[in-house]
Amino acid sequence: MPWGHCQFFLLDPDGNRLRFAPLIERGRSAHHRLPDFAHGMNGAIEHRPLGVVCLRPQPTRSTRMSKVYTVAVLVGSLRKASINRKLALALADLAPESLKLEIVEVGDLPLYDEDIDGPSAPTQYLRFRDQLKAADALLFVSPEYNRSIPAPLKNAIDVGSRPYGQSAFSGKPGAVITASPGAMGGFGSNHHIRQCMVFLDVPLMQQPEAYLGGAATLFDEKGKPSEGVRPFLQKFIDTYAGWVERHAGGR
Repeated sequence: MPWGHCQFFLLDPDGNRLRFAPLIERGRSAHHRLPDFAHGMNGAIEHRPLGVVCLRPQPTRSTRMSKVYTVAVLVGSLRKASINRKLALALADLAPESLKLEIVEVGDLPLYDEDIDGPSAPTQYLRFRDQLKAADALLFVSPEYNRSIPAPLKNAIDVGSRPYGQSAFSGKPGAVITASPGAMGGFGSNHHIRQCMVFLDVPLMQQPEAYLGGAATLFDEKGKPSEGVRPFLQKFIDTYAGWVERHAGGR
């Protein structure tokens, strides 16, 4: 049907009509004849029967991200002044409003032993699994010990993945960032964590890869990141927020 003598209805995201204005000239592009109040809006034209053309605003990123996702953060170092704990706290400070990062402690978990698991499992096992299950997403922040995963974190992965068939990790979107005083930035640990998560059905963010070498110089005494590394950390956590939204949004 021609655009002439149509009416424009401005709809809110719920479909409620806000305002309207008639088109005067026939045959002109609808975009040339939008009512003044509609120009510059983030919307889409819907050409409907009965001479009605609707402008329906599309959800913006801010409206789509109104949900807050809880992220279980697993830190691979137990040291009080750990570089990676500082890194985890820095990421929590930089995270957008759509993410709530919470460190889930792993240091009190007994070494995994199937003989003590089951209905009468240690309370530390049950607490840890419940915290993982309650989270929407996962974030691993770890150093590298002997080119692999630190023992406390590997034990936590084993505890969280058991009993068999009841993994608390399965299906939750995740990411890995490693930091080390050495030049390689925890590369070996990073990829061993990834290998475990592939088996545990955790969709891990692939880019940006995050290996922070020389990490002892990246934070001040209060744990604040230097201006040199801050932009990368911001990019990492912002990209991760999008990853979580895509993969956890329908859960």
